Amino acid sequence: MATTVKEGALEHKSVSLSLRAPRIALLFRKSEKWRESVQLMLAHATKRWGGQNIVLVPHDEMGQVDPEILGLLGQFDPDYISAPDWGIGAYHRIWPIQFEREGVQLSGEELSAAVDEMDELGETYRDPYSQYTERELAKTFPTLRTYATDEDALGEPRQLDIEVSVGNADLSSASRGSLAVETSWTSDTSLMCGTMFGVVDPPGDTTEHEPDWTSQLAAYIGILGRRRFPETGEGAWSTADPSLNWMQTGYPGAKSPIVLGDTVEDYCLFLLLQRMLGHAYWLPADLLGNLEKQTSTAEYVHMAFMSLYGNDPIECHSISVPAHEIESNLAVLNANPMAELMEIGSKSSVTFSKALRFVPAPIPRIDTERDLFIEGGVDLWQTIPVRTFADGRVVPEHPPVAPLPAKLPDDERIRWVMELSIDTPLPPGRDVSPQIFAGSANSSLNLPRRSRRGLAWAAESVGLILKGSLMQYRVAQPDFMVPSLLQWVESKISTSGHTVDFSAAGQNANLAAELVGGRSNLIDLFEGHHRPLLEMFRSVPPKTRSDRHFPDKEGVLLRGEPYLNWTGIEKGSATASASELVDALAAQNLIRRGFVLDCLACPHVSFKRLEAIGQSYQCPRCGESNTLSQPRWRDGNEPTWFYDLHPTVRELINGNGDLCLRAAAKLRSRGKGVLDIAEIEITSMEKAKAVAEVDLLTVIEGQILLTEAKTAGKFENEAEMKKKLLAAGTLGADVIVLATSSAQWKASDLEKLRTLASKDQRSRRIEIETVCDL
Repeated sequence: MATTVKEGALEHKSVSLSLRAPRIALLFRKSEKWRESVQLMLAHATKRWGGQNIVLVPHDEMGQVDPEILGLLGQFDPDYISAPDWGIGAYHRIWPIQFEREGVQLSGEELSAAVDEMDELGETYRDPYSQYTERELAKTFPTLRTYATDEDALGEPRQLDIEVSVGNADLSSASRGSLAVETSWTSDTSLMCGTMFGVVDPPGDTTEHEPDWTSQLAAYIGILGRRRFPETGEGAWSTADPSLNWMQTGYPGAKSPIVLGDTVEDYCLFLLLQRMLGHAYWLPADLLGNLEKQTSTAEYVHMAFMSLYGNDPIECHSISVPAHEIESNLAVLNANPMAELMEIGSKSSVTFSKALRFVPAPIPRIDTERDLFIEGGVDLWQTIPVRTFADGRVVPEHPPVAPLPAKLPDDERIRWVMELSIDTPLPPGRDVSPQIFAGSANSSLNLPRRSRRGLAWAAESVGLILKGSLMQYRVAQPDFMVPSLLQWVESKISTSGHTVDFSAAGQNANLAAELVGGRSNLIDLFEGHHRPLLEMFRSVPPKTRSDRHFPDKEGVLLRGEPYLNWTGIEKGSATASASELVDALAAQNLIRRGFVLDCLACPHVSFKRLEAIGQSYQCPRCGESNTLSQPRWRDGNEPTWFYDLHPTVRELINGNGDLCLRAAAKLRSRGKGVLDIAEIEITSMEKAKAVAEVDLLTVIEGQILLTEAKTAGKFENEAEMKKKLLAAGTLGADVIVLATSSAQWKASDLEKLRTLASKDQRSRRIEIETVCDL
């Protein structure tokens, strides 16, 4: 068995701290003029680190976002989700506003004059539909949050404020030099290049004509990053801060995706992929026409081939284009003679065996992380003392030392982020309260959030910070704790009006875990060579005869409960030494030696533990005192040793709790640092009754698996299926695992469950799999 981790044991953990730029998602309402709104937001984003950590999220008037965009947004893991403040003029051009003056609605020249007047005054407007979407998405994504006032502290913490102003004169001027594309360039190809190299709104007479992209697209992409503005003569990246550095983890070259289609969702999908991987490509309609003659498009696709390591196919995605149309376009592109498109080094032609491959939704998970870090603040490792508790909690004895860079890049509008990497399988996001990660020294004004690397805070200290203060007083204190899985579940389901607690079976399983020194040891107990012996203690119907249940006289039945003699012990220990096995289990008080004796006064037969036997013993039924003599054990000259199993473990086996333990062992083999809890009940606070049960909840590397364990491999009825989907949706599960000791799960039940899941908004993206022959 594994070594027991004592309650609150002192250990040491290695953690790393980094200072990075925040990741931001800007929301905007879809419209026919979405390209103009995107160009303006890109112009704003370009001025913050080239816009490479800012993504755009389109939504409709109901606050709905495309599921593919939402899925990738979760992997992007934004620190802020913001509905930006729009300059009145820009907002009115895209989403016309109605104005009244003295009760009369303005129109024509009067309306234009009113808009111009407010625009000159720098007035802004925040789209109410985007504000609603921001509040809804905050329920799913763990943004940086705070309790700004005592009144706020009575409810949920709100997102930290972030200033994002789009389309007003102050922020849209080219005050930081130029990058690539101008806001007046309106083609989709300009939009694509602006995403890669930045967008500016140049002042006055510096505006240039939009290039003819269709003739030499690849050449333009090669030179755009080196364009110079005649006003300053400065290069594109002349204003870059040398104290900032990009860091990318994973295998970014393993993917170089292409997105096809020219809707706003297609564009934003491309933007997300480009920001996450550092390179992605977009083929809108003006690049997909007449592909046999579009040499520039073929050259553009060739660049995607060049950025991909190995010979794996390039993945192509789309939200709007039908699959058959995509396959047709890819067939043309795959037929292009790629060897003729580019010559490298000695002008010799290059041969490619790669191909384009359409990947339908959902887009596979991306294992690359890309962030902009402050020099001197990247992955600073240190070892700290922590208390590790049996339920999975990790509480530092003292917080780690915050990184102190030579300087903190100055941007008053957006806080920089401190991120702590710590080994925990708890999933990021899922709408859990940031309070469960806060340490004792954390201010309610600066709560941590669960990020994709660990935990994240706003890096600057809150409160009164005097001008000229030393860096150690300006950087926030990274105090934290890692909650147990049960605490995480409680926080997760409280937002939907539910509570959670262990069922009677769960409480019994917890008692059994305490007996053996922890849940891991309990799982090992039923998965290892102890299992055949433990199975022999499973109860049978009370009227079952001992000679029929034990034809080889391996034990006796008392009211349906088996008690084994040494013959039974040896039979159940076929793969191990019987003596060593019994001694190991007896040392943990799981197996108890004793005699099976009757009573002189009544016919009651019972098992008496060795500790309860002297020269006389008491009948548990009538209380009569009996002398230990041959008539009481009936057979043989001396009493036969029998063996009893601890009643808590007996109850676990009789309730098929061992099936959950074997399923847990199977799932734990899939990864490291797995957390799980078993046999919990979800109770509706409104109805004050249990609405769903969960046999097993497992977290593996941030993925949530909900397991339903059945010996027969089938559901009782459709209502039971709906309860499982309710539990999965409430807990934010990624996978439903159907576990059984049978050879397979009932096929019709599987099909029915998948059909029900597809009709439920919360569970339609949940995968369903089976684990059999447990």
